[in-house]
This record gives sequence, C-alpha cells and structure tokens, in this order.
Amino acid sequence: MEELRERLMNGRTDLPRVGSVEPGRGTLPPYVVVDESGAELEPVTRYLRDLALSDMSPLTCRGYGFDLLRWFRVLWALDVVWEQSTQSEADVMVGWMRTAVNPQRERRRSGGTPAGMLNLRTGKPALAAGYAPRTINHALSAVHGFYSFHGHLGRGPVVNPVPSSRQRRRALGHRSPVEARAVFRRARLRQRVADVAPRALTDARWDELFAVMTCDRDRAVLLCYVSSGARANELLGAQLGDVDWGGLKIYVVSKGTRLRQALPASPEAFLYLARYLDADGMPAVDDRRPPEARAAAERPTRGSRFAVNRIDPKPGVAKVAPRPFGELSRAPLSRIVDIAGTGLGSQLDSPRQKRRWAYVECCGIPGSASRNWSN
Repeated sequence: MEELRERLMNGRTDLPRVGSVEPGRGTLPPYVVVDESGAELEPVTRYLRDLALSDMSPLTCRGYGFDLLRWFRVLWALDVVWEQSTQSEADVMVGWMRTAVNPQRERRRSGGTPAGMLNLRTGKPALAAGYAPRTINHALSAVHGFYSFHGHLGRGPVVNPVPSSRQRRRALGHRSPVEARAVFRRARLRQRVADVAPRALTDARWDELFAVMTCDRDRAVLLCYVSSGARANELLGAQLGDVDWGGLKIYVVSKGTRLRQALPASPEAFLYLARYLDADGMPAVDDRRPPEARAAAERPTRGSRFAVNRIDPKPGVAKVAPRPFGELSRAPLSRIVDIAGTGLGSQLDSPRQKRRWAYVECCGIPGSASRNWSN
C-alpha cells in the first residue's frame, strides 16, 4: 500500500476513472455523485443538499461534486473509507494533482500554443499540463467543507483531513473592509497563488480584432461584450426585451447577486445591433412546445461563445417573442421599437444621441467614420 501511495503522489499511477457527477432527481441537490455501480454517495448528497439550501448556485454544487468525486477516487484507490481518512490521504491527493496530467489540457487541434507556453502575439499564457494551484486549493476547500459539515453532525473522523490556518481565521474573522489586507501564512498543503496583473489589448490589436468580424451580428455581440463588461453567460442570457435602446443599457442577471442589473454599453454596440436586427428580421417562436423544450432551446450552449447561430423559424408561425441574446436572429427595427416601448428612430436623431455619436467619432471607435448622418 505504501508503494501505491508513492506512485500516486509522483503521478506514475492514474486514479481509477470510476463514478461520475449526475443531475439530481430533484432540485435539492441539483447534482449528485454516484459510484461505479451508479449508486448515490449518501454523505456527498447530504453535503451538496446543504450547499443548495445555503443559496449556493447549482454550478457551485456541481463543482464541489467533481472535487469530492476526485477525493473519493483517492479513497477507493487506497481502500480507505471516508470516515477513517486522515491527512495522509490528503497528501496523496495533493501530490497526485501536482504531478498528474490534467486531461482537460489535451490539445485537440494542431498548431495551437503548447501547454505552459506564452502566446507571443496576444501575451496570453497557455495553461500548464497539470492542475493549476487554484484548482488544488479549490479541491482542498471542498474536502475541508465536506468534513466540517459531517463533523458538526457527529460523523466522520475526529480531525479534519484537510488542515486549516488559524492565522487566516484570526486575520479574516474581524477584518474591516477599509483596513489593509492582512498577511498570514498559508495552511499546510495550500498552494501559492501569484497575483497576476490583468492584460490589456492595444488599440492596434483591437482594430485588428474588429476587422475580423464579418457581419453586423458579430460586431454587435463583440461591442456589447467589451463595452458593457458583462460576463459571457450574463450577456448570452439576456433577451431582446432587456435592451434599453433609449438609455443605451443592457439588463443582465448578475452571476453573484442573481439580480437583474443594468449595464451601460457603447452607442456603437446599439447601432450595429439595430442594423443587424433591421436587416435580418425577428424570429418566430412556436409556443406550442412544452416549457422544458423551449427553455432547453433558449439555453446558451458552449458553441454560442464562439459563434451565434441563426434560428430558422417554422413556417406558418406568426407569434413573435424575444430570443436570448446569444441567439440573436431576424427582427425588423420597427418591431424592436414596439417591443422596447420607445421611439428608437427619434432617439437616434436626437441632439443628445448625436453628441454621443460625436464622442464615439472622437474616440476613434471602428466603423464610426463611415456613418452617414443624412439617412
């Protein structure tokens, strides 16, 4: 058994790829962890249910589920029951994550940036072949919370397998937001995470990126994404009814608060959005579909992050309804004005709006120089 621990810690042996994270049969919890036979892991289900009851998002429960699945794979490989785990098993998990190859880092396309290298054109570093320090720390937090939850109920080992930092708890226990950030030692097994400054896109790179966009749809999505500062899932979840044409704002559901908030966007973004919708028209929606099928069709997919697919309405369907922002389709400008409840034409021709366009021209936003104000 000691030899197996040594091989796992050095990455010479892979963990058994058994078990999976599956959607729950109800809403609490939204996800469950099952073993090789397909049976739910009852301790994990109770913990994930507690996270859901504590107003954690379903994706948080899903992420914790994958971390706990990895932990149980370590226990299964070492033939240790979860109630008798110690810090020795936590050492094996951290050692394996530091040395093993992350299957998510496998390059499926030839010619891409190798893992761990720097893209000299954009300055973006490619992720290393293994697990990132933040991923290891996240896994330790999930396992620590799992055993803290069951320790409160009188279950599991007496000592938490994942050690914690007393200095960190004291420093953050009564910290005021106006005070400087306290310095404390990392807990054992915690990885060092470097503070990386955000990267900037030069004006030349921005002009080059904007020139690659071949249609008004792509230009509108890019400008809304950059100028509003919204997350990708927030912007792709917005509806056409969430666009405030007069106020030049987009209402999105925030990831943190899950409240609908208004984000200002550039006037250029609304111009290209109006041009695209005016040229392609409004999509028709078949409301005879059940709500589950309609919600599944409107849910943004991974492909929506790279390209916005057109939706071909079924013939003979007359009712019009807003579509997700990630699936923008054909809509005449007059119909959008009716839905938004504002006179977009008068807003575009108003003196205030023209002053905004003049500001855009002075800033040198691509495409602004060719605008024809006589139309």
